Amino acid sequence: MDRSGPNDRAAYDVRYALDGTDAARTATVSVTVRDETTDTVTRNATGLAATAGTHTVAYDDQGTAGDRYTVTVRAHDGSDTVLDTETVADVADGADSDAAGTVSRADSPLSQVSLVDRTGPSGDGVAYTLGYEAADAVANVTVSLTPTANASKVARATTVTTPSGSVTYTTGSAGERYVASFVARNASGGVLDRYVLQDVADGRDTHDGFEPGARDAIRNVTLADRSTVSDGTQYAVSYATADSTQRVAVAFVDREATYAIRTGTHPANGSATYAERTYGDDYTIVVAALDGDGRVLDVRTLDDTADGEDGRNLGAVSRPGKPIRHLSVDDKSDGHYTVEATAGSGAARVEAMVMQDGSVAKAWTDATAGFDYYGSGGGRYAFTFLAYDADGSVVDAYVVTDVADGRDSAESYDTDRAVLSRVAVSDKSAKKAGKKSRYRVEYASNASRVDVVFHHPSNPGYGVESMLGLAPNGSATYPPSGSSYYTSGDEYVILVRALNDDGEVVDVEAVRDVADGTDPPTDAS
Repeated sequence: MDRSGPNDRAAYDVRYALDGTDAARTATVSVTVRDETTDTVTRNATGLAATAGTHTVAYDDQGTAGDRYTVTVRAHDGSDTVLDTETVADVADGADSDAAGTVSRADSPLSQVSLVDRTGPSGDGVAYTLGYEAADAVANVTVSLTPTANASKVARATTVTTPSGSVTYTTGSAGERYVASFVARNASGGVLDRYVLQDVADGRDTHDGFEPGARDAIRNVTLADRSTVSDGTQYAVSYATADSTQRVAVAFVDREATYAIRTGTHPANGSATYAERTYGDDYTIVVAALDGDGRVLDVRTLDDTADGEDGRNLGAVSRPGKPIRHLSVDDKSDGHYTVEATAGSGAARVEAMVMQDGSVAKAWTDATAGFDYYGSGGGRYAFTFLAYDADGSVVDAYVVTDVADGRDSAESYDTDRAVLSRVAVSDKSAKKAGKKSRYRVEYASNASRVDVVFHHPSNPGYGVESMLGLAPNGSATYPPSGSSYYTSGDEYVILVRALNDDGEVVDVEAVRDVADGTDPPTDAS
C-alpha cells in the first residue's frame, strides 16, 4: 500500500500472506524495496515471520516521493533457498498499484468512486485524492471532505462538471477520521445518486463505504436558511437520529471560499447553527451520525445557496440494483412538488401516486418522465412509487411521506418492513367482458390501521375508490356500497397501506390485476 505523502517522502505498507501449506515449508520471508530511479536498495528486511496468516512490513525510510520503486517479497526455506518470489512496481505518489481504494457500483449514476489516502509519515499532513466516474445523465458531482472530530477544523467541497474526475485535498491533522461524500446531480439540479466513504488519515486506504440512508441511523434533517444581505449567512440545521446514544457531527462548507467552520459534535437529537458575513455563497452541509468510537454510521449532505430560501432535494433516494433505482420528491413550496424516478434493473416503467391526508390526490402517473403536483399546503402527503416489469407485474415499491411546508424533510423507506404480513386479492368479477367487476381483499398486519385503495387506470380522473381507516386485520370489498361498478376485463391497481398511530404510512403492498374472475398471486410482505 502506497502511503507516500505530499511533502516528497515515500512510504509503503507491504503485506504478504501465507496459507498453512506454504507456512509449513517456509522458514523466513524477506522484503526488498528498490528505488529504480536512483538504482538504490532503500530497504532490505530479512528473517521476517513465516507463520500462516497476513503480515505487514512498514517502509517509512523517507525515500523520495515520485520515484519509481519495486518491492520484492521472497519466501525462503531453512537453507535460505528462495521458494517463491513476488515483485510489484509502483510510483511513490500515494496511489496504490492496485484498485484497493476503489468502489465499483454497476448500474448506478456514480458508477465508481475512489479514495486514496496520501497522508504521509508522521508530521507530513493529511492528503486525499477523491475520484469518481459517472453516467451520462450526471451533469455535475459535488465532492466534499469533512473531519468528524474537533471544532473549527477545515473541510473542503468542490463541484466537478466532467463525466469523470478527481479532487485532491491537503488539510487537517493526521490520525483523524474523515468523511468523503459524493453527490451526483442532473442538469436541473436533481440528486441522482449519493455515496459516502469514511477513512482514518493514516496513509492506508482502509475505508468503509455505504449509501447515505441505507443504515437508517439519521431519521430526519431539516435546513432553515435565514440569510439576508445585511446579516450575511445564517443557517440552522435540525436533525433526529435512530439511537439516543449516538453523537452527530455537523459541518458547513462554503464551496466558493473552500473552507468551513465546524460546529463540533452534538447530541443525538437537536440542532446546529452557522453564521458568516458573506451572502449568496453555495454551501454543502454535512450531517454525520457517529457511534461511541467516532465511526460514521450514516451521513446526510445538503446543498444550498445562502439566500434565505431553504434547502432542496432532501427527499432524493438512490437504490442501486433495485427496479426503482432512483427517486426524488422535491418540496418546492407549500403544496408544490416535483416528482421523478429512474427505472433500474428488471423494471420497464415506474409510476407514482399522490395521496393527501389519506385521499387520492393524483392517480398513477409515469414518474420516469417526471411531473409536478400542485396541492394545498400544510397537509401530509404520501408518494407511492411502483415499478412494473415487461409483463405488468409489480416488482418494487417505495414510499415517501412529507408535510407540505416547502422543506424536503421527507421520511422514505422500502416497503419490506413486514408490517403487512399477508395480502390476498380475490377476483370475483364476471368472466365475460363488459359485466361487473368485483374484488375482495383480505389482509393481516401489526399496524394501527389500514387503507385499501382501488384504482381503475383507464379512468384516471374518477376511477378511484378508497376505504380508509380500516381495522389492522380484516377485509375490504370492491365496489363499496353505493359506488359504481366498472366492467370486467379492465385493469386495476389495488393498494394496501399500513399506518401507525401518527397516520404515517409504514408499509405498502400493491397488486395489479385484470378483472377477469381469475385471482392474482397472493403476496406477503
